Order: sequence, then C-alpha cells, then structure tokens
Amino acid sequence: SVYENINPDRKNGKTYLFGANRKRIWSAKERFSVTMGNAGGATFQLNGKDIGPLGKRGAVVRNAVITEAALKN
Repeated sequence: SVYENINPDRKNGKTYLFGANRKRIWSAKERFSVTMGNAGGATFQLNGKDIGPLGKRGAVVRNAVITEAALKN
C-alpha cells in the first residue's frame, strides 16, 4: 500500500491509500504536487507519457512537482 497526497494546481490536496495494482486519474491545468511515503511504490504518467516512480522504494518525497514542461527537459 502507498499513501499519497495529490495537490493539483496548488489547490487543497487529498490523501489517498493505494493497494497493489490500483489506478487513479487526476486533472490539472498547470501542475501537480505529490507527497509520498514510498516514492518507489507507484509509477506516474502525464498525458499518456510514462514518468515512472518519483524516487527510490522506501524513500519519502515531499512536494514533488509534476508539470508538462518538466517532461520536455
């Protein structure tokens, strides 16, 4: 299981608990900020493009920003 806090477009975030093989879709105009207790416990896609995990398994990541511009770098 993975705890995540997702904050789209700097609005109030929500915290989720994901079990294995669970999927969720969020929408934002500009960006997402993600905080996770197990950064390697989930993979991400943005507009159909694989981003992968936000860090190593077991690592804590706070306020990782996901934007379309960051994918182009």
